Amino acid sequence: IILPPSTQSSAPIAPREAIFIVDTSGSMSGVSIAQAREAVTFALSRLKPGDRFNVIEFNSVTRPLFTAPMPVDRSTLARARTFVAGLRADGGTEMKPALTAALSAPIVDGFVRQVVFITDGAGCNEQELLDLIDARAGSRRLFTVGIGPGPNTWFLRKAAQLGRGTATFISDVRDVKSRMTELYAKLENPALTDIGVTWSAPADAYPRAVPDLYAGEPIVLTAQFATPLVSLSLTGRRGGQVWGELLPLASGQPAEGIAALWARDRIETLSDAMVDGDKDTIRPMIVATALEHHLVSAFTSLVAVDVTPARPAGAISEPSAIPLDMPSGYEVPDTLGALPQTATPAPLLFGLALAMTLVACAALALTRRKQSRSITLAARVKAAREWC
Repeated sequence: IILPPSTQSSAPIAPREAIFIVDTSGSMSGVSIAQAREAVTFALSRLKPGDRFNVIEFNSVTRPLFTAPMPVDRSTLARARTFVAGLRADGGTEMKPALTAALSAPIVDGFVRQVVFITDGAGCNEQELLDLIDARAGSRRLFTVGIGPGPNTWFLRKAAQLGRGTATFISDVRDVKSRMTELYAKLENPALTDIGVTWSAPADAYPRAVPDLYAGEPIVLTAQFATPLVSLSLTGRRGGQVWGELLPLASGQPAEGIAALWARDRIETLSDAMVDGDKDTIRPMIVATALEHHLVSAFTSLVAVDVTPARPAGAISEPSAIPLDMPSGYEVPDTLGALPQTATPAPLLFGLALAMTLVACAALALTRRKQSRSITLAARVKAAREWC
């Protein structure tokens, strides 16, 4: 476990380039969009002179406030607050263009680059987005903020992991200020960045890419060794200055559960690798690790069998729909009558299919009418010839 240093660094804090991505799709209606507006407004208040920023809204389309990050001053902040106050939830969930815009902003030296992604995560192309973050993040740090009563926690945690940032979840609008204060305390002064780990013996260690270290959030590393481990070397940057420490590990004591913790980390890493890797090779590795440590994975499960009869012998089972409760805080607009169908063009495709069906029916009716007229005319000509 890597804990933040007990004292703050005296080195000056570098200016930040902060890009805020805000989800305004239909699934953000109700309390979620109110939380998002308040979260961004609070974030803008924490910017300092010398920083740069931009705000990017997305639903079915992507709409940035500025074409590029702008310096913080009274004019740009006033425009940003007006922009944020006017955000409304509507449309689909097209995350990729917004993330692409944020992760493609020109690099300006001398700035700590941070992207704050505020969304409920209700998208359908999760792996495509994770691949984009993995390929484009570079020196940027991605911080995800899950908004609303039912955010996609898996996607938001994984996105933050690939972006070497952290994930924050806000379910109650009353918690926005406290949770965003905690987040910005980390963003404004990370304890250690660019962390490197060197083991004194060959180690199968996780996570592969060590994230930055922030106050209040220790980093947990797990490793398996073929030979005894003597020491661990840690390096990083603390307030812009190089930092390093050698940790002797000979006095380490065995403890239950560490092996299972390492196995979970290994299974998660291997599962991520299956997306673009050799599935036939990786799957047996996942199964072997899960069976050895008695863990549930995508290919293993723990099954409990109850042999007690659940219904009288010979009774016929009948399927029935089980009603599900709506997540607390969700509001369905009266004009929709149901949850918005975001992240897919289903309503558009349905409308196009209906229009094409009507056109086809009209064309068929017109063709049959013309054929009927032709047959009637031919019959009349034949009758006239016979009469003559």
